[in-house]
Amino acid sequence: MAGYAIWAIFACSKPQLGGELGQALWRVDALKWSNVDCMRRAPARWSHKDGRHTMSDSEIQITEVCARVAAGLATDGDLHSLLIDLLEPIAQQSQAQAASISVKAAEDGALRQIGAIQLGPAQAGSMRAVQVPLTCRGHTYGQYELELTVGAVLGESTVSFHRILGTLLGLALHDACTERESRQAVLADVHDGIAQTLAFARMRMPLLEAAISRHDHAQARRYCDDVRQALGSAHTNLRAILSQGQVPMHPKGLKHALYSSIQTFQAQTQVDLVFDDRAPDLRLSAGQESQVFLIVQEALANIAKHARAQHAWLHIGQQDEQVVVRVEDDGAGPPEPADAESLSHFGMDIMRQRATRLGGGVHVEARAGGGTCMRLTFPANEGATA
Repeated sequence: MAGYAIWAIFACSKPQLGGELGQALWRVDALKWSNVDCMRRAPARWSHKDGRHTMSDSEIQITEVCARVAAGLATDGDLHSLLIDLLEPIAQQSQAQAASISVKAAEDGALRQIGAIQLGPAQAGSMRAVQVPLTCRGHTYGQYELELTVGAVLGESTVSFHRILGTLLGLALHDACTERESRQAVLADVHDGIAQTLAFARMRMPLLEAAISRHDHAQARRYCDDVRQALGSAHTNLRAILSQGQVPMHPKGLKHALYSSIQTFQAQTQVDLVFDDRAPDLRLSAGQESQVFLIVQEALANIAKHARAQHAWLHIGQQDEQVVVRVEDDGAGPPEPADAESLSHFGMDIMRQRATRLGGGVHVEARAGGGTCMRLTFPANEGATA
């Protein structure tokens, strides 16, 4: 029972999706043994010497492809490399002259080709393309394309094999996409909830040392309090990330969280920050509120670290079913491209990822009159999740 062995290998190695992927592999196995049943009615397919069924070349190729899929998914190897390696046996099973495979790009969701092979001479005008989508739960994560001669006909078992293999590889790509998104979410929360806070504490240390050196006890106590508060906040956020998987949100919601953050920002930076709330009745889901708050926090952290500003403004409003959030300052302006790559590119990437989860976008540009303007827009879908 080669199919059972394949299913068992995968189910043990990928418990989170082993059931679904195992069922897909089981259907491939059932397809193979269904073919065997049919062939048992054909005496020419039997060995009269020992009475055992002899598998066709097509059945052997199907089994080999399934074994390679299961073996590849049972390891932590590169999924894209596995998909490229599968092109040749898949193409051979269908007698295709060429094959290519594309997967959904993480950046924009468009399909990008990651590999292609040519098994036979190209015959202009006498070829047709067959696309096999790699799907999971109604979403397409990729596709492979086979170049067949115009007269080539795929048998029913081959069509079923490609359909099931498309589901199997779609599940694997879904798994990889989910893992990547989970890692990105954890990295973003660690950056926003811990790294930023520790960076502030590090910025306070030279000021504390200078205050101690000049015997300015009042300032030294103030900087000590800032460092103590930052370490306490980082510790709280770390515990929340470990236990809840995310940075904690103010229990009273977005507006209370923003007012609290504004007070802390002003106390720590001496920058005059004005909060202009033009949407007092704005209603967002808990997920949306969390994403908006963390984007604003990142923008304020950038002002504190880089802007050298005297004044800052936070605006929240609604325009044509869109929520608009702006964070502005009168500081040094947006960083040069080189600086953006070396200093704050990671924070900007996280802001864009959070905006994408909201179904919107974030833009950073020079502010009229000097300084920087960060603008976040997203649809005001009440009750939506992020």
